[in-house]
Amino acid sequence: MDFAAELAVTLATKGAEALVAGGTSAVRALVDAIRRRFGRGTRESAALTACLEGRDAPQVRAELAAALAEAMVREPAFADELRRLWPAASVELAADHGSVVNQFDGQARTVIQARDITNITF
Repeated sequence: MDFAAELAVTLATKGAEALVAGGTSAVRALVDAIRRRFGRGTRESAALTACLEGRDAPQVRAELAAALAEAMVREPAFADELRRLWPAASVELAADHGSVVNQFDGQARTVIQARDITNITF
């Protein structure tokens, strides 16, 4: 699956849920970047809105994927922005309610990531 199709499928199946459930900065930043590029009242923005409203039909996903692919080809800077935003958003979208997704980006001597620890001694 190409990147545009992956974005479309993920936004159609999990995007609205993440935004409604308090999808934090990563998902919101991704959706906002796409909305800025597509503008208002366009065919492309209608496809994005349909996906985010849960109208998860194959033709809607295909239309969004085609619009994303075309925009990324026309504007490499837009493609770069989506590729930069995608890793954090995809982690956020993959998390179930009540679950924890540990993500570390950078350098450190020691990193500890956990959830629900009791009785720990160092």
